Formats: sequence, structure tokens, C-alpha cells
Amino acid sequence: MLISRRRLAVLATTALVSTGALAQAYPNKPIKAIVPFAAGSATDQIGRAFVNEMSKTLGQTIVVENKPGVNGMLGAADVAKAAPDGYTILIGTNSTNAALKSLMKQLPYNQDTAFAPLGYMGSVPLIVAVNNDVPAKTLREFVDQAKAKPGTINFASASTSQLVSSEMLASMAGIQMTNIPYKSGPAAMTDLIAGQVNMFTADFAVM
Repeated sequence: MLISRRRLAVLATTALVSTGALAQAYPNKPIKAIVPFAAGSATDQIGRAFVNEMSKTLGQTIVVENKPGVNGMLGAADVAKAAPDGYTILIGTNSTNAALKSLMKQLPYNQDTAFAPLGYMGSVPLIVAVNNDVPAKTLREFVDQAKAKPGTINFASASTSQLVSSEMLASMAGIQMTNIPYKSGPAAMTDLIAGQVNMFTADFAVM
């Protein structure tokens, strides 16, 4: 979870002066939590669970808003542009927190200075899945098939985690795969089931 760096400094200073004053001053209105990925994604599920408990602790409503697109960049950009008052927070991931600046030519915000971390929520594994039309039953068989027919395999991705992990697999296995970008993981999973894409590397929530 991320918050404006300027606001975090204010909160820390105020807490040292008087925790009672901080409790009265913040939060005195609902907080907006931006999830930069689609509803139903792992980020969304983990974020909502965390926000639910955070709301109870703070005694204030926290409204979750999904803003998927461009590997999490759209939602992150909204938070970066929001007033640094602690009332707009980002449920960030390794995409929004680190990878995007290496994968995008230009971001609408400075990834290093736009946010400050509030806490670590956890991590989830990624699962490699293929559609039923792909004859491979194991990862080795999939790699062998891709090597036998170079350039014929494609994969779906809706986040930098999915993109980078799939490209790492291709690089390590010495195979060629074509990336098909999606706005959301659930949409990519739908097309995988329908046979529109060959492979999808995603988290448990989407699978």
C-alpha cells in the first residue's frame, strides 16, 4: 500500500508529537483505495481484505475503486496526481512500485518519488496454464512444442508480473512466444479458456 510521501512525513511527525491529536485529525472523512487492476484479481482480493480490516481499525469508511489498464499505470497515476492528504491510497504491486519504469518509455509520474510505502501485504505465486487445444501436459512438453514450431506460440499478459515471468520462461527455455496484452487478468483467462491464446501465467485468483 502506498501513500503520498509528503503526507507520510507529516503523519510520522504528528505521531511523535501527539498520538491523540493524530487520531482526531486523521481520518475524519472516507478514504479512497485505488486498486490498479481489475475486480477479481489477486491484487483486488488481497487489497479488499486488507482494507476491510484497516477500516475497522481506523473507524472510517474506505472505498475501493478499481482502475485497471496499462499494467497498473492508470490507477497509480491517479494516486500520484491526488492531493497528498492521506485520503487516496494505492494498493500497489511490483508492477506499479518498481517494474513499470523499466518497461515504459515514459511514466506520467516519478515512480521513485511519487509514493511512500505504508506496509507490505504479501505475495502470491504465478501459475503457468495452457488452453485445452495445446497438447502439452507438462512444462517440458510445452517447451518442446514451442521449440518444434518456433514463432507459433502466443501468451496473454495483463500485468508486468505476467509479462516478465512469461518472457523469462521464454528466455531461459530458448523459445519464441508472442505477447498478447490484455486490460485485465479475467479477460485474458476467458480468452485462454476459449482457445484464443495458447498460454497464460497468472495468479490463483484469476485461475
